[in-house]
Amino acid sequence: MSTADTQFGPETVEPDDWCSVRAVGRATYHWRMPIERLTGDVISAAQLAAVLRLRAAVFVVEQRIISNDLDPAIDCLATTMHYAVFAEDGVALAYLRTYPYEGARKIGRVVTAASVRGTGLGVALMEAVISHEPGLLVLSGQLSVEGFYERLGFMRVGDPYVEEGIDHVWMERTGH
Repeated sequence: MSTADTQFGPETVEPDDWCSVRAVGRATYHWRMPIERLTGDVISAAQLAAVLRLRAAVFVVEQRIISNDLDPAIDCLATTMHYAVFAEDGVALAYLRTYPYEGARKIGRVVTAASVRGTGLGVALMEAVISHEPGLLVLSGQLSVEGFYERLGFMRVGDPYVEEGIDHVWMERTGH
């Protein structure tokens, strides 16, 4: 939905409800899309399929990670929270999930479609998590995007390590 004449700002767009995205390029477009928050037991088959397509496009095709990304032991749990932004046609544009992990909430599978990277969509999802999930948040982030997480208040814990052939760092963030 193109709404180039509409003003979006912090006073009208709450990160846990809506996000405003500016496409990088010759023209500027504004979309107003809800951030869906769905538990693993209520996410629809169509929504999960859209998320899995996005995860496969980025993790398997772009990053060449050859592992089984489908994890029903986590994806389908009532305690798992899926945060996603879907286009009007149902295509997943950005996604992450959280689930209980050793007294914390673990953030994982953080992914943004190539077509909307750099627009703030990933930040909006992370801010929604920070807003809705108080307490300790942990993640295993790719070393190449450590700065992204640091800007959101996460701190590295320990040394880098290799996971699925990619350098990662363990990161934590406490409280709001």
